[in-house]
Amino acid sequence: MAQESQNRLVEWYLAIRAWVPAARRGVEAWLAQVRAEPALLWESSAVRCTLLGLGGLVVVWIVSTGVNLVAIPPPADAQPPSERAYFHVICADSSCRHHFTLFEKKSFDDFPVKCPRCGKLDGAQARQCFSKSCGGRWTIPQLRDKQPVCGSCAQPL
Repeated sequence: MAQESQNRLVEWYLAIRAWVPAARRGVEAWLAQVRAEPALLWESSAVRCTLLGLGGLVVVWIVSTGVNLVAIPPPADAQPPSERAYFHVICADSSCRHHFTLFEKKSFDDFPVKCPRCGKLDGAQARQCFSKSCGGRWTIPQLRDKQPVCGSCAQPL
Protein backbone atom coordinates (compact mmCIF):
# COMPACT_ATOMS: atom_id res chain seq x y z
CA MET A 1 0.00 0.00 0.00
CA ALA A 2 1.38 3.40 -1.03
CA GLN A 3 1.95 5.97 1.64
CA GLU A 4 -0.03 9.19 1.31
CA SER A 5 1.97 12.38 0.83
CA GLN A 6 1.78 14.84 3.70
CA ASN A 7 -0.40 17.87 3.50
CA ARG A 8 1.53 21.10 2.59
CA LEU A 9 -0.04 22.83 5.56
CA VAL A 10 1.33 20.16 7.88
CA GLU A 11 4.77 20.52 6.30
CA TRP A 12 4.73 24.28 6.87
CA TYR A 13 3.56 23.79 10.46
CA LEU A 14 6.37 21.35 11.19
CA ALA A 15 8.97 23.61 9.56
CA ILE A 16 7.84 26.62 11.60
CA ARG A 17 7.75 24.53 14.74
CA ALA A 18 11.39 23.48 14.16
CA TRP A 19 12.44 27.09 13.33
CA VAL A 20 10.85 28.82 16.38
CA PRO A 21 13.39 27.68 19.05
CA ALA A 22 16.34 28.82 16.93
CA ALA A 23 14.63 32.15 16.19
CA ARG A 24 13.87 32.63 19.88
CA ARG A 25 17.54 32.09 20.77
CA GLY A 26 18.59 34.57 18.06
CA VAL A 27 16.16 37.24 19.28
CA GLU A 28 17.28 36.75 22.88
CA ALA A 29 20.93 37.10 21.86
CA TRP A 30 20.13 40.26 19.85
CA LEU A 31 18.18 41.75 22.80
CA ALA A 32 21.16 41.07 25.09
CA GLN A 33 23.44 42.91 22.63
CA VAL A 34 20.99 45.82 22.41
CA ARG A 35 20.85 46.06 26.21
CA ALA A 36 24.63 46.26 26.29
CA GLU A 37 24.82 48.73 23.35
CA PRO A 38 21.48 50.56 22.70
CA ALA A 39 22.76 52.09 19.42
CA LEU A 40 22.44 48.64 17.82
CA LEU A 41 18.66 49.00 17.95
CA TRP A 42 18.67 51.79 15.32
CA GLU A 43 21.22 49.96 13.15
CA SER A 44 18.93 46.97 12.74
CA SER A 45 17.27 46.81 9.30
CA ALA A 46 14.16 45.15 10.74
CA VAL A 47 13.57 48.06 13.13
CA ARG A 48 14.28 50.66 10.43
CA CYS A 49 11.89 48.99 7.94
CA THR A 50 9.19 48.70 10.58
CA LEU A 51 9.54 52.37 11.54
CA LEU A 52 9.56 53.46 7.88
CA GLY A 53 6.41 51.42 7.23
CA LEU A 54 4.64 52.87 10.25
CA GLY A 55 5.78 56.37 9.25
CA GLY A 56 4.40 55.82 5.74
CA LEU A 57 1.06 54.70 7.15
CA VAL A 58 0.90 57.79 9.37
CA VAL A 59 1.68 60.06 6.39
CA VAL A 60 -1.03 58.39 4.27
CA TRP A 61 -3.52 58.73 7.14
CA ILE A 62 -2.69 62.43 7.62
CA VAL A 63 -2.98 63.17 3.88
CA SER A 64 -6.30 61.32 3.53
CA THR A 65 -7.68 63.06 6.60
CA GLY A 66 -6.58 66.42 5.22
CA VAL A 67 -8.22 65.73 1.86
CA ASN A 68 -11.45 64.73 3.58
CA LEU A 69 -11.41 67.92 5.66
CA VAL A 70 -10.88 70.13 2.60
CA ALA A 71 -13.35 68.32 0.30
CA ILE A 72 -16.50 70.28 -0.43
CA PRO A 73 -19.58 68.40 0.77
CA PRO A 74 -22.58 68.10 -1.53
CA PRO A 75 -25.38 70.61 -1.03
CA ALA A 76 -27.98 69.76 1.59
CA ASP A 77 -30.72 69.52 -1.04
CA ALA A 78 -28.72 67.22 -3.36
CA GLN A 79 -30.67 64.34 -4.84
CA PRO A 80 -29.34 60.78 -5.05
CA PRO A 81 -28.03 59.68 -8.49
CA SER A 82 -30.74 58.88 -10.99
CA GLU A 83 -31.58 55.26 -11.73
CA ARG A 84 -33.30 56.16 -14.99
CA ALA A 85 -32.02 57.52 -18.30
CA TYR A 86 -33.20 58.70 -21.71
CA PHE A 87 -32.76 56.31 -24.63
CA HIS A 88 -32.85 57.61 -28.21
CA VAL A 89 -34.85 55.28 -30.44
CA ILE A 90 -35.39 55.24 -34.21
CA CYS A 91 -38.08 53.21 -35.95
CA ALA A 92 -36.35 50.73 -38.27
CA ASP A 93 -39.31 50.70 -40.70
CA SER A 94 -38.11 52.43 -43.89
CA SER A 95 -41.45 54.23 -44.38
CA CYS A 96 -41.53 55.64 -40.81
CA ARG A 97 -37.96 56.35 -39.46
CA HIS A 98 -39.52 58.21 -36.48
CA HIS A 99 -36.99 59.41 -33.85
CA PHE A 100 -38.22 59.40 -30.24
CA THR A 101 -36.89 58.98 -26.69
CA LEU A 102 -37.72 56.63 -23.85
CA PHE A 103 -37.18 57.36 -20.16
CA GLU A 104 -36.45 53.97 -18.60
CA LYS A 105 -34.21 52.31 -16.03
CA LYS A 106 -30.52 52.41 -16.95
CA SER A 107 -30.52 48.63 -17.32
CA PHE A 108 -33.26 48.75 -19.98
CA ASP A 109 -32.45 46.51 -22.95
CA ASP A 110 -35.85 45.33 -24.22
CA PHE A 111 -35.32 46.41 -27.83
CA PRO A 112 -37.07 46.51 -30.28
CA VAL A 113 -39.84 48.67 -28.84
CA LYS A 114 -43.18 49.79 -30.27
CA CYS A 115 -43.01 52.92 -32.42
CA PRO A 116 -45.58 55.55 -31.29
CA ARG A 117 -46.11 56.81 -34.86
CA CYS A 118 -46.57 53.61 -36.94
CA GLY A 119 -47.36 51.19 -34.07
CA LYS A 120 -44.91 48.52 -35.30
CA LEU A 121 -42.43 46.76 -33.05
CA ASP A 122 -39.46 48.24 -34.95
CA GLY A 123 -37.94 50.78 -32.53
CA ALA A 124 -34.17 50.22 -32.28
CA GLN A 125 -31.74 51.98 -29.98
CA ALA A 126 -29.97 54.82 -31.81
CA ARG A 127 -26.44 56.21 -31.53
CA GLN A 128 -25.00 59.49 -32.72
CA CYS A 129 -22.59 59.45 -35.67
CA PHE A 130 -20.05 62.28 -35.65
CA SER A 131 -18.49 61.62 -39.06
CA LYS A 132 -18.20 64.54 -41.52
CA SER A 133 -21.00 63.22 -43.68
CA CYS A 134 -23.45 62.61 -40.77
CA GLY A 135 -22.45 65.52 -38.51
CA GLY A 136 -23.98 64.22 -35.27
CA ARG A 137 -27.09 62.63 -36.75
CA TRP A 138 -28.82 59.83 -34.80
CA THR A 139 -28.64 56.49 -36.61
CA ILE A 140 -29.30 52.82 -36.01
CA PRO A 141 -25.93 51.09 -35.52
CA GLN A 142 -25.14 47.99 -37.54
CA LEU A 143 -22.59 45.34 -36.57
CA ARG A 144 -19.68 44.80 -38.93
CA ASP A 145 -16.82 42.58 -37.67
CA LYS A 146 -18.37 42.74 -34.17
CA GLN A 147 -17.99 46.55 -34.15
CA PRO A 148 -20.92 49.01 -34.36
CA VAL A 149 -20.86 51.15 -37.49
CA CYS A 150 -23.15 53.92 -38.73
CA GLY A 151 -26.07 52.67 -40.82
CA SER A 152 -25.70 55.63 -43.24
CA CYS A 153 -21.97 56.20 -43.78
CA ALA A 154 -20.48 52.93 -42.40
CA GLN A 155 -18.05 54.83 -40.13
CA PRO A 156 -17.25 53.22 -36.73
CA LEU A 157 -19.34 54.60 -33.88
